[in-house]
Amino acid sequence: MFVRHLLRFPRAGIRPHLNLPLGRTVSTMRCGVSCNSGAAEVQVIGMVKKNQNKNPELGDVCSLAVKSTVPGSETKVKRKEVVRGILCMSRKTKRRRDGSHIRGYRNAFLLIDKEHRPIGSKALLPVCKEIKK
Repeated sequence: MFVRHLLRFPRAGIRPHLNLPLGRTVSTMRCGVSCNSGAAEVQVIGMVKKNQNKNPELGDVCSLAVKSTVPGSETKVKRKEVVRGILCMSRKTKRRRDGSHIRGYRNAFLLIDKEHRPIGSKALLPVCKEIKK
């Protein structure tokens, strides 16, 4: 039945195995890292500051677990370490007040410490102006 629905409406926007909207950063979802801290992939554990919905939006601070690191380099973070990060790129479209929309091609975090300073020395992906404030 669901396959027939997808054949009729191929861009329904629902993942059949998760039943969630496309592009949403779900807790326990693995995401990429957009800084040179040494982490390659992180997993969302929870939100540091709770917002209205359970899922993080662009600019939200989350607690993350490092799942994999870049091989062959000295890293500032280690595997299985719990760190904080700001969601700097999201597949979920965000509408700005001026009417424009912003959307990334993947979900990515910028790793920070307790004082909200970046762990890496540079950001590898573009950072939107909502996070720079």
